[in-house]
Amino acid sequence: MANRTFNQFQGTLLKGVVTLYAKLDFDGSGNCTVVTSEVINAASSPVTINPSNGFVGEVVAPTGGSGNEYILKLQDPYVRLLMVASVGLNSVNGGGAIVVLDDVNNQTDPTLTLAFGPSALTSTTVLLAVDLSNSTAL
Repeated sequence: MANRTFNQFQGTLLKGVVTLYAKLDFDGSGNCTVVTSEVINAASSPVTINPSNGFVGEVVAPTGGSGNEYILKLQDPYVRLLMVASVGLNSVNGGGAIVVLDDVNNQTDPTLTLAFGPSALTSTTVLLAVDLSNSTAL
């Protein structure tokens, strides 16, 4: 690899790579909640964490004909989607996500539409990691 530099934090040849993490809680009826803040040890210390920084916190109802597609809103637009990885907690098959529509570069309403397998919908929580390009720099 002649004349290339790695991004210090992501270990990638692309500049401006951002990873957004999300925690999605499914309620058993098909709706999922994008968790934006949680209290840790509420009884002893009211410290909060933000497991879904970069996503808009809301309850998301399923869309599409199959009933397992969810439109997740992003707080900011990005140049392009690089990767989506997910794992379902309390799920035998892992709760994998499939990208249905990549609209992360929409300047007014950036979204990412994902479809989850049946195993994800029955799990309590899905943890999501989304890699996005945040720069057109070479």
